[in-house]
Amino acid sequence: MFNPAGAVQECSFMQKRAQRAIERPAYLLESVDNALKLLQMLRDVGALRLKEAAEELHIAPSTAHRLLAMLVYRGFAVNVEQTEEGIAAFGVAIHNRGHQAIGAITVAVPANRFQRHTQGPLVAQIRKTVREIEVDVGDIEA
Repeated sequence: MFNPAGAVQECSFMQKRAQRAIERPAYLLESVDNALKLLQMLRDVGALRLKEAAEELHIAPSTAHRLLAMLVYRGFAVNVEQTEEGIAAFGVAIHNRGHQAIGAITVAVPANRFQRHTQGPLVAQIRKTVREIEVDVGDIEA
């Protein structure tokens, strides 16, 4: 990070982390990496077919099935074909000082584990957390 000569700038931990390049770990655990990639794909696309997951990750469909089964087992994904309820998701965008969305906090839970009366307090807590984050990351550009 560069500053004008003599300028002092304080950075929060998140700002420092966002500014440095993230390097590939020396000892990458491929199965963990693939599971995390699946989570990113589910986040970005919303729904995913087994064949698409296997092709995107360049793994066998049986391996993709096992990874997705673990995500379902731990509550990170729902097999929509096995439940009519699907998932309940709530999210609040994080904005910088220029009012540009720079991220979001999203909570997604299998709908069959979600109780509707908890929605209001849950969203209120997410908004409170987002406001605190916005103070820390206000200068980050989108």
